Amino acid sequence: MKMQSKPGIMARQIGRWACHKLECFADYVQAYTARPENTERCYLELYAGCGRCRCRGTDCLIDDSPLRALAAGFTRCIFVSGDQEDARSLDGLTGARKDGQVDIMVGNCNQASFIRQLIDRIPRSASTFFLPLRKPITVTEDRPCSVCEVISFDI
Repeated sequence: MKMQSKPGIMARQIGRWACHKLECFADYVQAYTARPENTERCYLELYAGCGRCRCRGTDCLIDDSPLRALAAGFTRCIFVSGDQEDARSLDGLTGARKDGQVDIMVGNCNQASFIRQLIDRIPRSASTFFLPLRKPITVTEDRPCSVCEVISFDI
């Protein structure tokens, strides 16, 4: 369930365990970006969501993974949403950082044509970190594979 936290800014409801996982995620990406050999870092998140979460039980409003990735210091962030409303909310939350660092795409991550567009936006010289897919995608008409097979990344 999603609720508005400010006009045009949505927040999805999550449980306490998901709040804890977001804290762990923030620690992990902070450590990833702190590595000295990672000077150019690209973060790719499929199924990015709306950018904010409200913790069930406490009504605490917290940043979701896209905003935590931005705070960690990635030089480029690509967020994919399958929902126009979530993309607008995420755009509102990242608007101050639109200096080429943030790219928000709306589309179906299970379509080969969309994945090709997505891959074209990833800087070839950057170390790329991405959140794994929930399900396999088809990159060619006859061969299913996951993005892990297509994108080389350094973790």
